[in-house]
Amino acid sequence: MKLTKLTLAAMASLVLFSGAFATVYHDGIEEIMEKGFKKGGVRHKLSTEVDKDKPNWTEVQKQAKELSTMCANLCKEKPAQGDAASWKKLTESLAKEAKTLNDAVGRKDQPSAKAAMGKINGSCKECHDIHRP
Repeated sequence: MKLTKLTLAAMASLVLFSGAFATVYHDGIEEIMEKGFKKGGVRHKLSTEVDKDKPNWTEVQKQAKELSTMCANLCKEKPAQGDAASWKKLTESLAKEAKTLNDAVGRKDQPSAKAAMGKINGSCKECHDIHRP
């Protein structure tokens, strides 16, 4: 009897916790978008710096790594709306381009970094059309 009550209490706690966890997931998307993708965010700074004749590679490397981490974390989130399979496809594609950017920046390969930035910058609308509330 005691075991049944403990099991029920544990299950109820898990249900409550999972609801709170879902909220954290949504807040994660908003935080990533705010810090990484809004004007003045990491993506914008990176794009501006990579386009310069002589980028500050030390700063670009820090930002590229940060963007790559944010994009990888975005893959772990759940979309506020839209199909989960579409979310997975789009976020994994974004994370792959962010990794490509990070690798290019590590080599100080400006043409490859610019190409990766172009793909990242061009990916926003497709995802937002489907998944942005």
